[in-house]
Amino acid sequence: MIRRNLRPVIRMLMTNPWFSGLIIITIALGVGVNTAMFSVVNSVLLRPLPVEDPGHIVVLVEQKKDTSDFLSTSYSDFLDLRKQSEALKDMAAYQPSLVGLSSGGRADRVVIDYVTGNFFSMLGIKPATGRLLLPGEGEQLGADNLIVLAYSYWNRRFNRDPGIVGKGVTVNGRIFTIIGVAAESFHGPSFTLEPDAYLPLSTAGIGTDSNSFWTKRDIRNLKVLGRLKANVNVAEAQAALNVVSRRLEQQYPESNANISVRLFPELRARIGPGSSSVLPVLGTFFLALAGLVLLVASVNVLNMLLVRAVGRQREVAIRTALGAQRSATIWLSLSESVPLAVLGGIVGIALGRLACDTLQSLRAQLDLPVHLDFTMDWRVLAYTFIVTLLTGILVGITPALGVPKANLAKILHEGGRGTSSGGWVRVLRNGLVVSQIAISLVLLIVAGLFVRSLNKAQHMQMGFQSENLVNFTMDPREVGYDDTRGNAFYQDLLSRVRALPGVQSASLCSSVPFGYIHQTASVYAEGQVPVKGGRPSPIYYNTVDPEYFKNLQISLLRGRTFTHTDTLTEPAVALVNETMARQLWPNGDAIGKRFSLNSASAPLIEVVGITKDAQYVDITDDVEAYFFLPLDQHYVSVRTLQVRTTSLAGPVMTEVQKAISSLAPAMPVFDVREMKDAMNGPNGFFIFRLGAGLAATFGLLGLILAIVGVYGVVSHGVTQRTQEIGIRMALGAQRSAVLLMILKQTSRLVAAGVSTGLLLAFFVSHAIRSLLIGVGATDPLAFTGVSVLLSLVALAASAVPTFRAVQIDPNITLRIE
Repeated sequence: MIRRNLRPVIRMLMTNPWFSGLIIITIALGVGVNTAMFSVVNSVLLRPLPVEDPGHIVVLVEQKKDTSDFLSTSYSDFLDLRKQSEALKDMAAYQPSLVGLSSGGRADRVVIDYVTGNFFSMLGIKPATGRLLLPGEGEQLGADNLIVLAYSYWNRRFNRDPGIVGKGVTVNGRIFTIIGVAAESFHGPSFTLEPDAYLPLSTAGIGTDSNSFWTKRDIRNLKVLGRLKANVNVAEAQAALNVVSRRLEQQYPESNANISVRLFPELRARIGPGSSSVLPVLGTFFLALAGLVLLVASVNVLNMLLVRAVGRQREVAIRTALGAQRSATIWLSLSESVPLAVLGGIVGIALGRLACDTLQSLRAQLDLPVHLDFTMDWRVLAYTFIVTLLTGILVGITPALGVPKANLAKILHEGGRGTSSGGWVRVLRNGLVVSQIAISLVLLIVAGLFVRSLNKAQHMQMGFQSENLVNFTMDPREVGYDDTRGNAFYQDLLSRVRALPGVQSASLCSSVPFGYIHQTASVYAEGQVPVKGGRPSPIYYNTVDPEYFKNLQISLLRGRTFTHTDTLTEPAVALVNETMARQLWPNGDAIGKRFSLNSASAPLIEVVGITKDAQYVDITDDVEAYFFLPLDQHYVSVRTLQVRTTSLAGPVMTEVQKAISSLAPAMPVFDVREMKDAMNGPNGFFIFRLGAGLAATFGLLGLILAIVGVYGVVSHGVTQRTQEIGIRMALGAQRSAVLLMILKQTSRLVAAGVSTGLLLAFFVSHAIRSLLIGVGATDPLAFTGVSVLLSLVALAASAVPTFRAVQIDPNITLRIE
């Protein structure tokens, strides 16, 4: 049975390998693109955490009522929720952070998660060696100086040495004992950021007053995971949590008024609670683009098989005349198309795997342990199988319908003088070409919009000058420095760096534009009634030294910048941007106004200057309210030294690192790179580069497939009309007239395809307008340029077989016919 079904495929491969190979490669391109894109979507949005019974893992967040703001949870709220939530079997919390880890005379900056003692047991994680934290550990402040290493960090740093268990390492100047290594399959609760190690929550030094973290309900720093009880669904658990959150509102109105507790399945909250992030939109969009590429490929194969079906009409007609059923004809066609599609799918999987490896190597430009796993699991293989099978059925069943019974006598009567393709086949093939051109135009216009958007984003005015600026980030706490010693270190470092040759200026700040460290605070304007039922929405801010504004060339609109006299003994001051000044004091000048942070009763800070609006946090967002505080009044241990150079950055970077080593030899220095490179991170241009690259790739594939499709249709049409062309030329028609006749017919197909494509592109571009920056959804350059380009390329592809046809001697053509 199998041998009989494979016989037509083997015969096709042997008698016409180029034809079969072209079909296989065309399908492989479409399937490969879809396999790669679905692998990415699967890894981010579909693949569950590698934990025990992942379908029962949920994420708990707090939310201000009547807003879309989601908050982390305070430790006190976490304890109450864990104790009172009857629908949850267990609940654990964690807090990501950066620390310095020293061992064997070498210091590393590592990403860690402070976790509750039941973190691993709740998730069902097993140790690779040693043991993990136990329930009850990490519950008392300052106790349990234990550390669990992540498998990847154990492999990278300690070469998987099992003897490391029981030994001590230094974390931020304190000795911790390694008790074990987490399982290799577990990469942390985040889908991208993989911790290097796990520390008990009791060792967390969160905030300047660590006791506040344990007692104050308005300090919300914890991320919370829960496990549903058996036979309890999300809706039932949410109803039970509503009761608890109302109880907390009544008991603690100052901190919990209008705060509700929301619960989401882990997969739905992976990108963000409610999946409101741009990533799911991008994933769905590019999966749709990949589907369009496969559609163009399928249309190409369908056109090729239609040509083959027309050529085999006499054979099929004889089979039908001898009593063969239409189902036998369809099965014969499917027995050829489906195996070819399967072969194309196998090649497509290989191409998809290669594309995934390429995407996996394109880590966002961070010196953080980013984990991207685009491996092909059963979901990817099932998706690829379904896509491949549907493609094979689609391109196989349509040509099988190409010989209506009414035409049998005509086809048999024509004998060796040719075949009759039938008007409907010609209409179908022309329609397929129109659809190919239309879909390819959509792909190319989307690519053009993304490329234009990337170019606009790279040249837009950010509000600061990034050229010739180099970043060096460090944290003196990672080598055990207290605040006094850390401040002295930074002052000595600034003096040395400013004296280096090639250094124009230098400054310190707690966060850099588009970086991954940002601070927020709730702002209460003096004399204004606080937002009813809770805190105002958090506002981003930066803590900087007096030279910061000059170094980054940030424009001051009114007032003054910070000076070295703005110290702890002087009144607290701040600078705000235009947006914050307009939002908080719309009816007056913000200079001289005062506000407090995180509480209406906190010490007041006076506004002494207003800066021009700039982009600091995320390039995809509109300009937000933002303010600055002086480092001399608000000590921050983690700082970035930003050095503006007068020449090449390389030599200066080397000298600055030498200066740091001379002051603190064990100090880890991270994120060392030029500011223009830092801006290519995930909050900067990375998403636009990735989007432009993917869209351009899809557009190029669509263009190539469209060219092949137009060439094939015109070539076959000219071949079918060879006799007609010969007669026309024998009767005196000029070659130029025949050429113009064929090109006119082709032009009508191209025009129909371009018109349809423009209409489709209009709707698609409006659907993605939120992903564009500085470019309208109907950008004239993208729409016009792509339309002209595709039209010219399509006409050029059709001209080749047309020129070949008019070069034939009409006498030879007529003699053959």
